[in-house]
Amino acid sequence: MRWSEIRFLGNSKLVQQNYIWIFLVPVIVKLSIYPEKSLQLIDSEYILNLPFSWYLLYFAALSFAIGLSIYLIRCPKIVKSYDDFSKFKEHGNNFNQLNLFFNNVSQLSSNNLKGITQWLESISQETKPEDIDNNLTTCIELNKSSKAFNIKNDYQCDSFWEIYNLAEISNHKSLILATFFYGIGFAILLGILVKNLIFVLTQIL
Repeated sequence: MRWSEIRFLGNSKLVQQNYIWIFLVPVIVKLSIYPEKSLQLIDSEYILNLPFSWYLLYFAALSFAIGLSIYLIRCPKIVKSYDDFSKFKEHGNNFNQLNLFFNNVSQLSSNNLKGITQWLESISQETKPEDIDNNLTTCIELNKSSKAFNIKNDYQCDSFWEIYNLAEISNHKSLILATFFYGIGFAILLGILVKNLIFVLTQIL
């Protein structure tokens, strides 16, 4: 399981706007407990009793909100921001931005720091003094280990994917939790959809 697999949910306006139901549903429920179970507006009666429980809608919205909050807080920024290297370049980014991502991802776990350090050490060995003199390299500094590496600019794409792939599987417990709450939300919405469908069919038949 990877963060990119639920990114479309985290960036979905449908999921992001579910927050409104957390505040709106209690108001609607409050109105629905009037003795007449209705609300009088301009000589028309709007029945608030629907073929599903408002509580189900509330808990669906709450589940989406929790899942989205976990995604926004725990998903590494490089995965949230970019689908691939081409998107990264479209925003005018370069090795300086990758330097920030190197540090961001390396701080998520000791395994990430180890993997990134080994990667930088391996590709920095191909850097020659003349490459540095001709400004063909970028200095990558890992704050957590206080190490610096001169990397050829040609490795920008490879470096992006090295960080990206590590970020994808970072904070894995949070990824599972976010997926779980998204799943609960969709399961409840599916239940509401089925109830509505049954209600409509019983009215027609």
